[in-house]
Amino acid sequence: MQVQKDNIRSKILKIAEEEFLKKGFKSVSMREISAKSDVGLSNIYNYFRNKNEILEEVLAPLLAAFNQLLEDHNQSKYIDKDIFTSEEYQLEHAETFVQLILKFKKELKLLLFHAHGSSYENFWDEFTDRHTETGFKYIQKMKEKYPQVNTNFS
Repeated sequence: MQVQKDNIRSKILKIAEEEFLKKGFKSVSMREISAKSDVGLSNIYNYFRNKNEILEEVLAPLLAAFNQLLEDHNQSKYIDKDIFTSEEYQLEHAETFVQLILKFKKELKLLLFHAHGSSYENFWDEFTDRHTETGFKYIQKMKEKYPQVNTNFS
């Protein structure tokens, strides 16, 4: 039955998230997740290849939101010389970040403070690099639209 499979999957994810938040990713074993979720260890492997894949799925909504932020950053409506003085723009972006924090509080805590030992332990550095790259693309677009803009800075 599909519903039962979805329930098992959800149960594994819920328990894993709780344990990752309590102990950190590295300190939680698949055996612990199995015992606390009452799902056999071999059965967990029918749903997830490894512990990192479980974490990936727990973080998926947050990571999608971060990716959307980067994608939205360089929209044509933001390629405007008055954008930096626009109170509307500033309020919109502040609200976006506040909502992101409110919606993903647990996931942010997990990602930023409890992901050591996972493929996400360097997430913040990698995200910063991606954001910087996005910023440089933004500057290029501004220069194309406004050739007089000085883009010579380090």
